[in-house]
Amino acid sequence: MSFLSPWFFLGLLAVGAPLVAHLRRLSVKNRVAFSAMDFLEPLPPKKARQRWEDIALMVARIGALGLLAFAFARPYVKKSGPVSGVPASEHRRLVVLLDTSASMRRAGFFSEARDSVRQIASSLTDSDEFELLGFDRIVRPVLSFEIWRQTPAGERSGLLNELLARTDPGWAQTELGGALKFVADRAARDAMEEPVEVVVVSDLQEGCRLAKLQGQQWPKNFHVRVVQLPLKSPVPDDGISLHWLPPDAETASVEAPIKIQVTAAPGFRGDRVKLVLDGLHPREWMVPVSAGKTRSVTVPGPAFDFGYVRVSEASDFVSGVWVSRLPQKRALVALGYTGDLKDPSSTRYFVHRAVNALGEARVEVVAGENLAPERDADVGLWISNAAASPEWNLRMRSAVEKGALAILTLEDVSRAGSVGALFGEVWDVKEAPVSDFAILGEMDRRHPVFAPFKTPQFSDFSGVRFWHYRRIVLPKDSSTRVLARFEGSDPALLECALGKGRIYVWTSDWRPQDAQWVLSSRCVPFLAGCLEMAAGGRAPFLVTTPGESFALPEGTTGLLGSDGMRLPEVGPRGTVDQPGVFALEPSGGIAVVNVAREEGRLAALPPEKLKDLGVPIAKPNGEGRQRASGSPLSAEVLLSEEIEAQQGGWRWLLGVVLVLLTLETWWAARLSSVSKHPAL
Repeated sequence: MSFLSPWFFLGLLAVGAPLVAHLRRLSVKNRVAFSAMDFLEPLPPKKARQRWEDIALMVARIGALGLLAFAFARPYVKKSGPVSGVPASEHRRLVVLLDTSASMRRAGFFSEARDSVRQIASSLTDSDEFELLGFDRIVRPVLSFEIWRQTPAGERSGLLNELLARTDPGWAQTELGGALKFVADRAARDAMEEPVEVVVVSDLQEGCRLAKLQGQQWPKNFHVRVVQLPLKSPVPDDGISLHWLPPDAETASVEAPIKIQVTAAPGFRGDRVKLVLDGLHPREWMVPVSAGKTRSVTVPGPAFDFGYVRVSEASDFVSGVWVSRLPQKRALVALGYTGDLKDPSSTRYFVHRAVNALGEARVEVVAGENLAPERDADVGLWISNAAASPEWNLRMRSAVEKGALAILTLEDVSRAGSVGALFGEVWDVKEAPVSDFAILGEMDRRHPVFAPFKTPQFSDFSGVRFWHYRRIVLPKDSSTRVLARFEGSDPALLECALGKGRIYVWTSDWRPQDAQWVLSSRCVPFLAGCLEMAAGGRAPFLVTTPGESFALPEGTTGLLGSDGMRLPEVGPRGTVDQPGVFALEPSGGIAVVNVAREEGRLAALPPEKLKDLGVPIAKPNGEGRQRASGSPLSAEVLLSEEIEAQQGGWRWLLGVVLVLLTLETWWAARLSSVSKHPAL
């Protein structure tokens, strides 16, 4: 036998009160006579029967106080039968759902969960049936009914401990609704007559999914009990959670800034937080935050491909996020401009810097004089002006016909006529009269080279001025396509097909004396779009969560993690069980895997929420209560309270106390009424 509140046994000290009261009624040895006593007759000495009645009265009073203390201590027997409102039967079918989601990775939580499972299993008899299932996004069997039945009773505890030691939480999201639906549907399908008791062992954090419980039909004799683990971390009350805002894989620029959302819990104490970027280019910066608010921030510093953003001095569990730019295949870019690379007045100086702004991981820039002929086939993008040498133009034309891309800029009218000859056309080229400056007006934003400019952030070209450009009049039967025009409708950018490739002709030169284009924030995204065209389109970009199945590009043979770990061939659909950034081989795309945002919502969910959704909850007597210190009661205490509540021994003890007090009151009144000399 055990007691929920054994400290009430201190109330047994009160049994001294009846003893003192009865001792005071004994005859007084030292009597003092006074005149008024002469008119009273002395009481006759008590008979033996009267003395026994007084002793019985004292025992009744002591017994009432003792039983009252015993009742308040709330006794119970641990192995007296089933709990949670499950009707008594020859044996029980007990299913334990153990939460193995990402939020259970907090320090101490899963250890507490293992102890709770052992405590639950210890209340079973040899004839009871037991099953342990782990769940996050899906339900996984840990210990089945069949294996439990086949294992000798004396070896079951050891088997359970061994399997629990092998079970660890993963990184997937909590799908509690799906786990309960799985067990309920299985019970209904098997048409079980005996009661089924389901025990959920979980932190029951606010972000767990419950949508699948809507409209669920529950079988008869199906009961659910929740063992909610106590919170041991301050993260839910005053934590910071991070969420990455991935770019649009179809419309965003590869140079778009990396943004994350910083959310402070309502109880956050402070006005700013330090964020840390881990990776090849580590950095730290401060972000102002407000309690209960969310704000978007940009990761500062030079461009980088991917990294991990976390809160500085993070606690044992933090929803840090992996961040990445849109993938870009590394390409070889050949520059045919002449002039000194260090001369700020030359076009080569600015174009070289614009191309290098794409990042060393994306481009390799080679000057025309350093490009060996045997590397022509490796060049994805050729950039030069119309004044390039005939040898350069011949090599460039041959590469474009095989599928490469080229960008030509018109430096003056004298050399512009030779450009049309590359396509077998005669262009009428004149210097355009520009009184002040010209700006770009109409452009084909559906074209891949302008895809980065679909977003409002990059769609405005009104600040890019052109002081000089060449006016080109195309023949009527020309196959050349105009992709952009100046406000006066003169062509600004032309696309000319040549074999398998394309040549893009700007009617203005990129020198700062002619235009602001090469100095503007629009030039680098344009070059990135051209590189994507040269590489056959944008590389695959996937954003997913651990455990979620996603479609892989055709021909994908494996995934290479940022830590160098290579995942094997995964087939047409893949699943990654841990967060990180993974390269798709051989396409050059990437997959960014982050813990689901909901897992960062760590505040405790009231179990009544499940009851509101129709779940047949058997609420423990001690559920939701806390110690005086404010920490929630442990799973063992909740289980003990539930067992005691079902036995209800204290109610019977209180009934006995009431009977004893009633008899004591009647007996005391009777003894007083038969007294011949009542006290004055």
